[in-house]
Amino acid sequence: MNRFSFAMQLSTSRFLSFYLVLIHMALISIVCVFALSSLITQLIIVITSVHWAYCRWRYNDDSYPYWVSRVVFNNEHWSLTANNKRVAVTLIYTTVWRQLTVMGFQGSNPARKYHIVVFPDSVDAEIRRQLRVIITHLPVWNNQL
Repeated sequence: MNRFSFAMQLSTSRFLSFYLVLIHMALISIVCVFALSSLITQLIIVITSVHWAYCRWRYNDDSYPYWVSRVVFNNEHWSLTANNKRVAVTLIYTTVWRQLTVMGFQGSNPARKYHIVVFPDSVDAEIRRQLRVIITHLPVWNNQL
């Protein structure tokens, strides 16, 4: 049996804000490039502006109810800290790249899933490397160890 412990404290990423601004700029530039009717153009600009405001509010507010602040792999089980409450979860999917990791967890309630995107500036480089090693080399899927 593997006895490996790992704790990852997540912080707010500047990359996320950059990507959101880039996506919104691309949507507005599409409106400028293509000849669309004025009603459709106004509708796209309003929807883009509302979505931008929503994203700024949701992703920059640490008090968001399901904001995951900590991920722990301890004694062959995963747990998350969301809204200052520890939740036992199961890893259901993950995608690992050199600079980006996407993980999906499910708690005891099957309807509640936790999706975590680990950007390069969310955690320390050594912690990110340890996470990649755990996901790649240890049997950590669905608590079937």
